[in-house]
Amino acid sequence: MIRRLKELGIDKVVFIKNKNNSAFDPMENETERILVPKQYHTLQKAVDMAKDGAVIILAPGVYEETITISGKSVMLRSENPEDEKIVASTIIDAKGKGPVILLEGTSSTVWGITVRGGYTADKGGGIFIHGKSSSLIKGNIIEKNSTDKLGGGILISQAHAPRIVGNIIRNNKALGAAGIEAIESTVYMKGDRISGNTASGPGGGVWIQECKGVFRENVVSGNNARVGAGLYISSQSTVDILMNEFSENTSEVGAGITVLEQCVVHIIGNSFVANKAHKIGGAFVFG
Repeated sequence: MIRRLKELGIDKVVFIKNKNNSAFDPMENETERILVPKQYHTLQKAVDMAKDGAVIILAPGVYEETITISGKSVMLRSENPEDEKIVASTIIDAKGKGPVILLEGTSSTVWGITVRGGYTADKGGGIFIHGKSSSLIKGNIIEKNSTDKLGGGILISQAHAPRIVGNIIRNNKALGAAGIEAIESTVYMKGDRISGNTASGPGGGVWIQECKGVFRENVVSGNNARVGAGLYISSQSTVDILMNEFSENTSEVGAGITVLEQCVVHIIGNSFVANKAHKIGGAFVFG
């Protein structure tokens, strides 16, 4: 395991115990707290005024804006990120602008928020993680975003070890990678539910290219694409595909997983149910 983490560019893992001897909860020991809209009426103003390490807490409501976090690391979260009703009612809606959230050169956390309504021509729709970013995207609902190019829900580009964990990523649209696009990055995706996303090209659910990464314990279902409706891997990527469920994805070729030549993958413990390819490869295709 240690060797594999080093291959992914993760040199050190520290587990901190709290008084209950459980893993550290970032809701505890928060330093600076900024309440929105109580202290600032817009999220961007709260981000601009926040110090490095601050926690920005959103009350339930609809925030019609886009946000850029650059050059500092903060936590952006709902009042209770573990309450599904709170997550669903704490909404950032870009109203056709976007991306909804841009994370550039930051190790910020986005936790327990609904991200929707984002659109750009070429910079993703929902969340764009760019540059030397190692952000954590956890427990969010990312839905109804779109782009004319890649990464309808999330676009990850030239980033260092961002973690996409426990999100619902659904009903996004793109030319390719309607759910998640990762390019020239080291990525870790675990426990996400990626469903109902539609790409006119490759990668209805996820497209990974020129990356090293882990794709683990995700549920990938009901996505549509021309090729690789569930998971599409290309461009000399190295990916561990572990204990995922691929179901009811539909494409012309490789409905569950498509892996192109010169990629290295380890496919272990996955399930494939009712994926449909109109031409070849209902479960997976290597080529």
